[in-house]
Amino acid sequence: MTVMNAYVRLISDTDIDALAAQARDWKLEVVPLEMGVGINRLLQARGQVAGFDAVRFEKRLHQIGVAPKGVFTFGFSTNPDQTLYWCGREVSGAEVTIHRSGNDWEGVTRGPLDRIAVSIGRDLIETMAEDLGVPQVVDLIESNETLVPPFYELQQLRARLLEARQTILDRSSDDLGPSLVQLIDEDLPRAVVRTLAFATAPRTRVSARERDRALQRVVDFQRAHPQRLLRNADLCRIAEVSERTVNYAFKERFGVSPKAYLKAYRLAQCRRELVKAKTPLTVRGIAERWGFSHLGQFASDYRAMFSELPSETLAR
Repeated sequence: MTVMNAYVRLISDTDIDALAAQARDWKLEVVPLEMGVGINRLLQARGQVAGFDAVRFEKRLHQIGVAPKGVFTFGFSTNPDQTLYWCGREVSGAEVTIHRSGNDWEGVTRGPLDRIAVSIGRDLIETMAEDLGVPQVVDLIESNETLVPPFYELQQLRARLLEARQTILDRSSDDLGPSLVQLIDEDLPRAVVRTLAFATAPRTRVSARERDRALQRVVDFQRAHPQRLLRNADLCRIAEVSERTVNYAFKERFGVSPKAYLKAYRLAQCRRELVKAKTPLTVRGIAERWGFSHLGQFASDYRAMFSELPSETLAR
């Protein structure tokens, strides 16, 4: 059984990249899909054998990441009406997402994101499943990427997770006391296992439509050639479909056109380079390297997306 060092930390930041970089156990890259800023928050608490994460993102995002290693991580929406695109299809607020140890994952939020995740090792899941008399839950978890628990049971668990989040936030000291360690290591994992024991697999399977395959070819190409400026003709050639199909695919998944998404992607990459710059670099040099030839327009687009000028980011 994996043994952790107990800790609790709360991170609040208007810079989503900065927040993602500080997240322990997760590897996360984000592309903002809308302009403006907001206060994003990440609460992380670890007991000795399990973990609790609560995240709030204020903007629509395309997220690509790697899940924590050594555990299964179960994701819960705090809002039953909230949907997101996750690992190949639309996922409703009635579903629990399952991240396996160290697995790659991809998600697109449809608006502000408010989710809670509970991380549990396989040994602990098996022990609790045996104690609860529901050994079938282990196979159920291992064979699905999402599960749909009974409505009432999920409603009860969601209320308990929200209560746990508030209890951790309201703690009287900077450290986790014995009662909170028990909450994270025993009470919440047991509640999750009990709830998932009678869950069912979703009826909707991962989509393999032509539009999805075409979009993925473009996204994969852009990530493999991040500084390549793609024109409409390039998109159609890479996607192997018509311009109309490419446009529809991007708007369906990301809510924006291919041009808007790829600009957002390149702006996000510029920001990461500006933040990490350790050698004398100019804004112009970074902008041109990422395909922005008009410095005035670049500065305007950058400020609209991140609420500060690129020179201000570089000067930090």
